[in-house]
Amino acid sequence: MSFWDAQRGLALSDPVGGKILLLQSRDGGRSWQPLEAPAPEEGEAFFAASNASIAMCGTQQAWIGTGGGAIRVLHTPDAGRSWQLQYPPMLRISEAAGIYALHFASAKKGVAVGGAYDKPELGRLAALYTTNGGRRWRLSEEPPRGYRCGLALLPGTATYISVGTTGTDLSRDGGKRWQPLNTENLNSIRFAPAGRRGWAVGAKGAIFLLEY
Repeated sequence: MSFWDAQRGLALSDPVGGKILLLQSRDGGRSWQPLEAPAPEEGEAFFAASNASIAMCGTQQAWIGTGGGAIRVLHTPDAGRSWQLQYPPMLRISEAAGIYALHFASAKKGVAVGGAYDKPELGRLAALYTTNGGRRWRLSEEPPRGYRCGLALLPGTATYISVGTTGTDLSRDGGKRWQPLNTENLNSIRFAPAGRRGWAVGAKGAIFLLEY
């Protein structure tokens, strides 16, 4: 799930009964109502374990990454009232391939990471970026070293940090080029909006504190 503000948010799950289960809240999560969503393709699913497969920007825009039977990005410009389909150039090399995390620094500039969980060494397929709101996605010119499932923007900077089972990489140019940071097996990462601290979680219950 993800929220635009203290009251309005979205939550999703894998398709149920042949339909994408997408819910909205207008009261801070006290109640939820279903939204119409695009029909899923055969075997399509959401890889949401890092809680980063929904990216929000402004007061109404959101992007949702998918994988499995199809690799798509679902984009709403109007808080879920309508949806546009985007088709990023990430290859479907296995059932575990797809987009695992997204983030938009602005309505135009976004980054998506993923790859294939069962083929973690294939970094050339693991990251994408867009400069026009997702109308066109490009593969990173210098990709991460492998599959990545978590993504965060360092507050107050233009630096992205992405984590996965083969390590951590950072990008200072909007996802075009990635540089290795460490080799820890990590699954998710978040930064506090203030205080110059962040946290990452990894294998066997590990929790890492990041200070910058």
